[in-house]
Amino acid sequence: MSIGQHYDNYDEYIKNNDKKFFMFSKSLVESYELESKSSFYPRILVDKKLEDFIQKNSFDNYEQFFFQDFFNETCLKMYSHFIRFKRHSDVVDELLHIKKQIQKSIDEYQGNRKVLEKLYYFSNYHNLECKNLKIDDNECYINMIQ
Repeated sequence: MSIGQHYDNYDEYIKNNDKKFFMFSKSLVESYELESKSSFYPRILVDKKLEDFIQKNSFDNYEQFFFQDFFNETCLKMYSHFIRFKRHSDVVDELLHIKKQIQKSIDEYQGNRKVLEKLYYFSNYHNLECKNLKIDDNECYINMIQ
């Protein structure tokens, strides 16, 4: 993710179905470069320019939406949307659903080392978020030893 000037013809595209959609922005290019250089693992990287902008212009507690990953990169916290859940049981249900999907993917891609590395990275992230969310239910955690 980055910040900067951006142009698209989305409004025209919606009004006139025969038009082709076009988008260009410096931030789009910067995001692509950031992702292609640094993001082998499944995460949403935040570039320094956007991080500085958010720190200067954002609301209190903006930090709850970002974290430093294992490689010291600033990333969007993918589970930050859990704050909208009113009940703890809803969080647990969502974590169990995510765990099930990850385990299904691990089983499906047993022979694909590249995909498995990404899934194990995400499993680590998932388990860390379970810990940060103070989830005591061990069923939510992903056992990565297979």
